[in-house]
Amino acid sequence: MQTDSPIDPATEGRRQALLQMWKEAREHARQHESQRATATNMILLLAAADIGAMATLRFGPRTLPLAAGLVVLGMLGYLLAAKHYERAEWSTAAAVEFEERLDTMDPMLGIRASKWAADAKHNGRYRRMYRIRLNKIWSLLHVLLAASGTIAFVAILVASS
Repeated sequence: MQTDSPIDPATEGRRQALLQMWKEAREHARQHESQRATATNMILLLAAADIGAMATLRFGPRTLPLAAGLVVLGMLGYLLAAKHYERAEWSTAAAVEFEERLDTMDPMLGIRASKWAADAKHNGRYRRMYRIRLNKIWSLLHVLLAASGTIAFVAILVASS
């Protein structure tokens, strides 16, 4: 990067430290997103096995624990997804703070202006989809799983009486 005046070693050291912290924060955010996807896949795999077992055993009193298990899986998945989202957001907030400090140290970087320009282009292209938060979709998946378990549980109880 070229500037009009030479950068003293102390300033460059601080900038490099901030850059390293930014990289780590971004990596942590990506790691939480990856862990959320892995946890969801595991929950869905267990739910599929649970539903398969309920179908094999035919819905009845013997399958009540399996239906309850679906509810528990859905709730656990929801909590895991919510926690990973919270941690990813924390890491992202830290990264944004580092970006702002880097921008302050060297206004020529123009990090904030570049992000605003990219956001404006993206929002213009995807006006409706931009409003839908991805974490809401992940959460909805787990809520639907818990609801399916609840419906199965109630249906088994009603059919058994």
